[in-house]
Amino acid sequence: MSRIFISYATGDQAVASEVCALLEAQGHACWIAPRDVVAGKVWDEAILDAIESASGFLLILSSAANASPFVKNEVNRAFSLGKPILTFRVEEVLPGRSLELYLARHHWTDGFKGRIEEGVAELSRSLAALGSSAAADPLTTAASSKKRFDPKPKLRTLSSRRERWAWSVAAALALGLIATSIAWLTAARQEDASHERTITSDIQPPEGTTLVPGADLGLALSPDGQQLVFAAKLASGSRQLFIREMSDATTRVVPETMGASFPFWSPDGLQIGFFAEGKLKVIDLRGGAPRTLADAPVGRGGDWNTNDQIIYSPDPWLGRLRGISAKGGEPRDVTMSKERYNHRYPAFLPDGVHFLFHTTDRRRLMLGSLDGSAPRELIAGSTNARFVSPGYILFGRGSDLFAWQFDERKLQLVGSPQPVPVGKTDFLALRAYFGFSVTSSGTLVYAPADYRSRRSELRLVGRDGRLLKIVGNADRQYYPRLSPDGKRIVSVAGGEFLGRSNLWITEVEDARRTQLSQAEEVFISPVWTPDSQAVIVGCSRTGRELCVKSLNDGTDFRVVYSTRAYAAPLSISADGRTLLFQENFVGTDVDLQTLDLSTPGKEAIRVVVKDPGPQSGVTSPDGRWLVFTSSFGSTRGLYVQPMSGPSRRWTVWNRSAYNPRWTKGGRELVFATEEGKVMSARVVNDSPFTTAEPEVLFELPERPEDALPIFEDVTADGERILLNVPQVPASKFGFRMVTNWPALLQQESTRQSAD
Repeated sequence: MSRIFISYATGDQAVASEVCALLEAQGHACWIAPRDVVAGKVWDEAILDAIESASGFLLILSSAANASPFVKNEVNRAFSLGKPILTFRVEEVLPGRSLELYLARHHWTDGFKGRIEEGVAELSRSLAALGSSAAADPLTTAASSKKRFDPKPKLRTLSSRRERWAWSVAAALALGLIATSIAWLTAARQEDASHERTITSDIQPPEGTTLVPGADLGLALSPDGQQLVFAAKLASGSRQLFIREMSDATTRVVPETMGASFPFWSPDGLQIGFFAEGKLKVIDLRGGAPRTLADAPVGRGGDWNTNDQIIYSPDPWLGRLRGISAKGGEPRDVTMSKERYNHRYPAFLPDGVHFLFHTTDRRRLMLGSLDGSAPRELIAGSTNARFVSPGYILFGRGSDLFAWQFDERKLQLVGSPQPVPVGKTDFLALRAYFGFSVTSSGTLVYAPADYRSRRSELRLVGRDGRLLKIVGNADRQYYPRLSPDGKRIVSVAGGEFLGRSNLWITEVEDARRTQLSQAEEVFISPVWTPDSQAVIVGCSRTGRELCVKSLNDGTDFRVVYSTRAYAAPLSISADGRTLLFQENFVGTDVDLQTLDLSTPGKEAIRVVVKDPGPQSGVTSPDGRWLVFTSSFGSTRGLYVQPMSGPSRRWTVWNRSAYNPRWTKGGRELVFATEEGKVMSARVVNDSPFTTAEPEVLFELPERPEDALPIFEDVTADGERILLNVPQVPASKFGFRMVTNWPALLQQESTRQSAD
């Protein structure tokens, strides 16, 4: 049986399915994806076959359809085959310029005025009329025999050979004129880009969500620049992918992408690759569940070439990039480092063979190739980067964006890098990640530095969240911890998270501040000694180190432990002998370790080994128990185990948690949840370890995150809680979009010449 092909934008799937059901109830057979795509059939081929065999073509017209390149391609195909094309408007919009050439005005039916059933009834009559003009096509015979609607007079269609020929000639002339105009405009643009207008605008996240900062953010413009895919946090705190239509500012969820990061597009803009649940996945935007391609425990970026090959970073600690067919198969190594340096953020050049990638070996941008030739350095001191026409590599240094001309034929840089004056961008120094995306159409989208550089203030609140005291002035500050005697707060402040900052002490009583560090460097997670007279902090001096600094003398930081990995102190035992710290070794997941501070040079002991997720933890006051956050399951939970090792393990909270703290002599655990609640779990028994059902104490002003958990610490008696509250809510920050960014280079060059 011949059927009507229904074309729609992804965001209109629900209404398209409803129209399909209503038409079929009237006897009109329909073909609609993904319902009618046969299992195992290649999606593109199924679409083409369905259009070719259809007796008519129905477009669900909306603003989303106007912006969809897939809809345009389907309409174009139907037009070229001479199919009768009907339009069912679900919004009061006119066809965009990409569609108006193909649509006959007298075939429009409105479904947004009144009940949709009434619009479909009129559409059914039009289909019946088309059926009668096609010599009782079987498609409408059933509807005609039921005589449920009186057909209108015969409608003109594009099905006659003469009319199709006339439309084809008109289309060819129009397309030729458009192509000539585009070529002329492109030449004019390249001749003098400085005369074009550059427009800067903000893109806000969907209502009820916040952007994901740092290296898990991920954003990517589609190849045609019409859509932006990005990660954002839902009200629950879970991360998910969204797509924004750049033409009409609508945003939709990408289904089945919970926990996703680092999205990237297929060259045709029909699919998206991403990382979630420790896997590299691909989802087709026209329907269907995501496909898992390969393991990727800690995915750090991927890209997709026109030969359907994907290169990706499965885990930065593996020291290699891998490649795999987008259709599936076995992954293969594409790069390899004997020193196991991090290789991440791959990006193909236009030839689909050569690619850029970042290595932590002196923060270099490298040029690699699928032909197996050895990578070579392009730019030292770089972040992730993209090649974009008309012949530039865009990359970051610190939080500044640069463009460097690149000859893609000779594979060589030309001249010197030029700053792109768009302002400071979101930059995570530890991962050398720069949040931006760019297309050859001249559109640049990036995450401004405003979010990461927002100031916060230290607040002491009661167990009910009631404000007791604001301690000091707002600053960019991280890792604040109360001294055991409750009189001081140590924090990293003045710089950026995991970047260069200073170490400060703030007096709770009068907010007087003292700078402990003599110069800016990378300080991580300071903790107090039990006597409140010294702190131990992760510091970056000759490498990754743990350092101790006394408050009572003028001596400099003293190194107590050195490592080449990321290390962060977590707590010190009540007797001052044992330091608990987090360490991420090359090639492994996160470990929690203990260090005997009383015996210099003694080896650290692992107490939690190869955990796949970020952790925080603290030793109980009696030294018997370790409470820590972990990702043994699909999400982070809160666990307790003996300090002697994981012989047994108990679950306190089976969802994501932040900053567990012992109070009341080890009889209570206080922590924050991903939803932004501060919880209390009373310890009921020690053998076996048992806690009561956690109870809500109060809600935080916004949801916590790794860089700014907001809930930070609590006094030993559990009566005063330390919060680090941002002055501007996370929901206020979005992306920034710049059109015609190359013109900024000309403007900057002109300004510098004038200076």
